[in-house]
Amino acid sequence: MQVYSTRFLAVHDQAGGVPAVYSVPAGKLAVIRDMDVYFGASLAARQVYAEGSAGQVFWQDSVGSTLAGWRSWRGRQVLYPGENFIMFGT
Repeated sequence: MQVYSTRFLAVHDQAGGVPAVYSVPAGKLAVIRDMDVYFGASLAARQVYAEGSAGQVFWQDSVGSTLAGWRSWRGRQVLYPGENFIMFGT
């Protein structure tokens, strides 16, 4: 049995409201296990969302307007062929 890892998304300076999307290829499963997000200093509160195209929202986190910092999620979420993994911030 072949085991491998794939980086599904890696984005720098992502604009608010613009999603980053990974589409699961035919014949594959995606197991989302770890996510890390850094919020730089900003003038407004920020939020990040991770969801699947089948309607599953499995992570939401935020920082206040005067804070910067890391947020991370550890878990397991399975996406099937043709589904999308979507991350976006506001």
